[in-house]
Amino acid sequence: MRTSLEDGGGVAAVHGALGVGKTVSLERFAREARDAGTVVREVAGVLTERDVPLGLIKRLFDDEIARNADAERLLEATHCCGGEVTQLCGPCHSLASRMYAQIEESLRRIDGTSPTVLIVDDLYLADAPSLWVLRSLLYRLQRLPVFLILSGCYPADSRQLRDFRFDLMKNNPSLLSLELSLFTSREAAKLIRKVTGSRPTPAHVKEAMELTGGNARLLAAVAQGMKALPGSGHSPEQGLDQGQGFREVVKLLVCNSYVANLEGVARAMAVLGGGVPVALLSALSGVEPTETADAVELIEAIGLASDGAFRHPAIRAVILEDPAFRERVDFHRSAARLLHQRGASAREVAEYILAAGVTTESWETAVLREAARQAQVHGEWHEAVNCLDLARTSPCDPGEQPEVLMETVCAKWRVDAHAALSHLPELVSLAQGGRLSGRSVISVSAMLAWTGRQTEADQLLGLLSDPDRGELDRHLSLVGRPQAAPGQATAPDPSPAGPEHATTSAALWLGDATAAVVDADMGRTPRAFKVWKQTVRSYFLDADQANWITDVGFFTTRLLNHICLVLPEMPCLDGLEKDASARMSPFRRMMLHCSQAVSALTGGNPAKAEKDALSALSQPSSWGIYVGLPLSVLILSQVQQGKFEEVKSTLRIPVPVKFYESELGRLYLYSRGMYRLAIRMPYSALGDFLACGEIENRLAIPSVSTCPWRSRSAQAYLLLGREKEATRTAKEVIATSGDTWAKAIALRVLALARPVESRADLLRDAVGLLEGGVHRVELAICLYELGRTHYALDLPKAGRVLNRRAWSIAGFAGFEPLLRAVVASGPADAVMASSPADLAADDDPGEAPDDRRQRPDTSAKPSVSGADLLSSAERRVAWLAGIGHSNREVAIRLSITVSTVEQHLTKIYRKLGLKRREDLVTAVPIPSDGLLR
Repeated sequence: MRTSLEDGGGVAAVHGALGVGKTVSLERFAREARDAGTVVREVAGVLTERDVPLGLIKRLFDDEIARNADAERLLEATHCCGGEVTQLCGPCHSLASRMYAQIEESLRRIDGTSPTVLIVDDLYLADAPSLWVLRSLLYRLQRLPVFLILSGCYPADSRQLRDFRFDLMKNNPSLLSLELSLFTSREAAKLIRKVTGSRPTPAHVKEAMELTGGNARLLAAVAQGMKALPGSGHSPEQGLDQGQGFREVVKLLVCNSYVANLEGVARAMAVLGGGVPVALLSALSGVEPTETADAVELIEAIGLASDGAFRHPAIRAVILEDPAFRERVDFHRSAARLLHQRGASAREVAEYILAAGVTTESWETAVLREAARQAQVHGEWHEAVNCLDLARTSPCDPGEQPEVLMETVCAKWRVDAHAALSHLPELVSLAQGGRLSGRSVISVSAMLAWTGRQTEADQLLGLLSDPDRGELDRHLSLVGRPQAAPGQATAPDPSPAGPEHATTSAALWLGDATAAVVDADMGRTPRAFKVWKQTVRSYFLDADQANWITDVGFFTTRLLNHICLVLPEMPCLDGLEKDASARMSPFRRMMLHCSQAVSALTGGNPAKAEKDALSALSQPSSWGIYVGLPLSVLILSQVQQGKFEEVKSTLRIPVPVKFYESELGRLYLYSRGMYRLAIRMPYSALGDFLACGEIENRLAIPSVSTCPWRSRSAQAYLLLGREKEATRTAKEVIATSGDTWAKAIALRVLALARPVESRADLLRDAVGLLEGGVHRVELAICLYELGRTHYALDLPKAGRVLNRRAWSIAGFAGFEPLLRAVVASGPADAVMASSPADLAADDDPGEAPDDRRQRPDTSAKPSVSGADLLSSAERRVAWLAGIGHSNREVAIRLSITVSTVEQHLTKIYRKLGLKRREDLVTAVPIPSDGLLR
C-alpha cells in the first residue's frame, strides 16, 4: 500500500466465495491502517440502496458531502438508472459527473503525508451512479494519494458491474488481486481457539471441517456454539453445535442474490439429495442448465457442497426445514414425477412421495405399494410401513382400498404387531362384508387367533369359498409336519372334516398338543433333528417374507406352540442374529430372542435366557396370547438366579384374558408356581399347579414334559405338611407318567415324605433318571438331598462329595441362589435344616463353593495322578457305583453287561488302590462341568 501511495495511489481487489472471510479481512486491514495513521473510509453495499442514486458514495464520503452544500443538493435527485442500462441516462450521468468532481477536488486537497484508503465491500450491491463514480476514480488513481480496495466484484448479470470489472482490469496494470480460499484445518483450529478460548481437539477440528468445509463464517458460528455450551469448554463426547447460529449462516449463504437462482438450485439439491445430473436439477428448479451449473459450482466454492452434493446432512436439513421454503411439498412431488418419468426404481420415487407427505394421483399409490414390497425384500420394514400408510390416504379404486389396508397391516405386523392389531376391527368388518379376498380373510382369522379370539376366527373361516379353502390347504401343506416313521403313533387330525378342509382356527393357528408331543419324540432321531435344525434356521434366515399367511399365520404359530410344549435346546440358533440382523424384521427378531431364551434356559444358562427373554419382551403387547412363552422363560430364568424381586416386576406385565385358555397359560401358571415355591408360598403355588390341570381338562389336551404340574403339586403338598396327599400324588405320577423329569421330582417328594433311613434308594433312583439329561436343577437338588441323607446315615465322605457335586452343577449352570432357596424351604427336620451355623461348619453338607474359599479343604481327596489313570468309561462306572447303584443298575444305566461292570471295577480298585466300594464316591473327582457324560 505504501508503495502504491508513493507512486500516486493504487487499487486492490479481494476475491472469494461467500463466507470465506473477505469482510473480516477488510475490517482487520482497516484497523491496522488506522493504527498506522492512515485515513480510512469504508462502506459496504446494501440491497435496499441499489435504487438510491449515489447511495453508496454518500455513505463513503458522508463527512465531505455534509461540508459541501452543492454536493448535498446533488443527493436530492430521486431518479436512478438500473444496473442493466448500457450507459447512464442524462440526469444520472450529470449527477454522477458533478458528484465525482466534488469528490476528486476533496481528495486532491489531502496532504500526501496522510494517505487515504477507500474500502468498498459488496460492490455488487452498489447503485449504478455510484459505480460510475468509482469507475471514473479508477482512471485517476495514479494522480491521487488514494488506495482503493474493492470486494464483491462477482460475475453477474448487471451490465454496469461487468463494465466496472472490465475497466478495473484494463486501466490498472498494477492491480493487486487477492484470492481468499476456504480455511485449512490448521486455520480452522486457530479460529476456534480464538473464539472459544481453548484449544480444540483434533477430532473436533476434523468434525468442524466436515461440517463447514472450511467456510470462515460457518466455522465462526460453530465456534460460538461451542463457546455457549454450559460447563468448562467443549468435551470430546459432545457433538458440534448446529443450533440457530449455524442455521442462520447456512440460510444467509444460499439466499444471497448476487447470483441468480442460487437459492432455487440449492433447494433442488437439498430435495434430490445431490449427486444428480445437472439436467435433473435444472428441470426441478426451473433454472437454465448453464445457470444451474454455475450455481452448483458456487455452492461448492462456498464450502457447502462437494461433488454436487451437500457435504453434511445438517446443511441439507437446514435448507429443507427453512420456513421460507413454502414450495417444499411441490418440489418433492415434482422430483418424484421427474424420477418416475425417467424410469427410476419404485423405492427411489417413493422417497420423494414420502417426503411430500401427500398423494393425489393413482400412479403415486401404485409406486408406494411396489416400493413397500421391494423394501420388505431388502429388510427395510419401517420404510415399507411408511409407504403403505401413505398409500392408504391416497385416492385409488374403492375396490383396492381394503387390500391396501391389508397390505399395510401385514407390513406393520412385522414392525409392531400391537399397532397392526389396532386395525383389526376394521378388517373384521370388511371381511364380514365380503370386501376382502380369501387370502386376506385367512390372514384376519390368524390375527384373531393370535389375540385368543377363537370364536370370531372360526366364523371368518366359515366365510371361505371352495377355491379359498383350496388356497388354505395349499398353505397348510407348506408347513405340514413330517410323516411319522413306520410303527410310530401319529397325531389325530384336529379337524372334523379331515385334513382336506381343516376349518377350526384352533387347529390351524394354535396347532395340537398331541401332535407336538409326537413331533418331540420324532425329533430325537438324528435325521429328524437335522430337518428341525434346517427348518428353524431357514425360518429365521429367509429374506422373502412377503407371504404373511405362511410366514406368520402358519409357521410362526406352529413354531411357538412346538417350542412352548417341548422347550427344546436349539444350539443351531447361536450367532444367528448376527447373520440375519440386516434383513430380519423386528417381529422375527422378537421370535429369535424368544427361541434363544428357551434354548439358553434348557441348556443351563439362565443369565443368557433372562437377557434374551427381556429382548423378546421389548413389545409385550405384540405377543398376543403367545406372551406366555417369553414371560414363562423370563420367570424361570430369574427364579433360577434367585432374582425374586425382578420376578415381581415380571409378573406385573399384563397378559390377555384369553391367555389362560391355551397351552401358553398352562406354562405361565407353572412358572409362576415355581416362583411361589421358591419364596415359600406353597399354598399359592399349589393353586397355580392345580390350575394347570384345569386348563388341560378344559381344552382336552395331554400333559407335556415341560410342565410337570402334578409332581410340583406333590411338592407343594409336602411343604404344606400334607404328607398323605403329597405321597398319593407322587405315587400317581410314578405309576402313570412316562416322563423321567416328572418321575424324578415325584421320587424326591416321596423320599422326603419318608423317614431319613428310607430315602436313599428313592433319591438314587431319581439321580439315575436325571443323570446325563438336561434337567440340571432337579439333578442338583436330588444330589443335595442324597448327600444330606448320607450325612444323616453317618456317611460324611459320600455326603460331602454328593453335596459338592450339587453345588458344582448349580455354580456351572448359574442357579446357586435357587439351590440355596430350596435348601432353606425344605422340611423342618433336624437333618434337612440349614442355617448360617451349619454353613460355617467344616463338615456341613449345605456348604456352597463360595463358603469354602476362605479356608483350606481338609476332606480326603484322591491322588490326581491316580484319578487321571481312569478312562472315561471307568469314571462313569466308578461314580454310579460310588453313589449306591448295584452292578446290575450300573450296567442298565450304561447299556453294558454286568460282567463288563465287574471288570471295570476290578481295574478301578487296582488303579486307585482302594478296597471298599464306599470309597469310590470320594476317590472319583467331580467332572469339571458338573455333569456326568
